[in-house]
Amino acid sequence: MTSIIYFFKIQGTTASDRFGIIGLSGPITGFSFMEGNVMIRIVILIVQYLVIPLAIAFVTHNLFTRMNLYNDDVFKFIGDEN
Repeated sequence: MTSIIYFFKIQGTTASDRFGIIGLSGPITGFSFMEGNVMIRIVILIVQYLVIPLAIAFVTHNLFTRMNLYNDDVFKFIGDEN
């Protein structure tokens, strides 16, 4: 993730690292440190904080299920059946 942050030149503080102390403090702080067009900054932050993590999660989920490391049953809620 650090190489992606370097590539997009996103800066912040230690408290706003990634998603920060609370949910949006990282993207908001990163937005305030970025330069350029507002729409381009928003697109870069959406790619950085939503598209890339979801793509990595999708790829790793498919890879691990194909390698039989786990299956989709681990996500099922099994409540107390009386």
